[in-house]
Amino acid sequence: MLRIAIGWHFLYEGIEKVQSTQRGGKPFTAEPYLRASTGPLAPYFRNIVPDVNSVALLDPPRLKARWADDVDRIANHYGFDKEQRDKAAAELRQSTEFADIWFSDKEMTEKKEKYYHELRNVLKVERKVGALSFERERAAAKRKDLDADRKTLIADLQGKGNSLRGRDQAGHPRAA
Repeated sequence: MLRIAIGWHFLYEGIEKVQSTQRGGKPFTAEPYLRASTGPLAPYFRNIVPDVNSVALLDPPRLKARWADDVDRIANHYGFDKEQRDKAAAELRQSTEFADIWFSDKEMTEKKEKYYHELRNVLKVERKVGALSFERERAAAKRKDLDADRKTLIADLQGKGNSLRGRDQAGHPRAA
């Protein structure tokens, strides 16, 4: 009976995750759990998340290339006609212009540099083989603070990326 109950629970949760995306909800992701992982396997779990520290998102050429790839992939997948491709290209141009302004903003540059500096310090402790337990605890606490800083730092860029993919600021599909 216990095996049946556990199996039923896993089946129900799996079906719920699939159906939530069909109803237009945000798809299930283990990203927050993997990002917040601690302990000896934390680096392994964090490496499962692509661009866990948002380094690629904060690099202008990589960000713009990613956006262009997303627009091209979506246009090819849905078979955009010329008018739709032109509209997508115009939106991509607006987004890249926004990115140029964002990356040239002095305040954002300072926040980005501060984030990189603190991230380097945390990574140094996490990678240090002989790090003491109190150093690891401080690094884990600092990583939580850094994750909050990262979220606020990339919010505008992520919003533009979601807009290009036809999603609202929260990442939900936009109504047509």
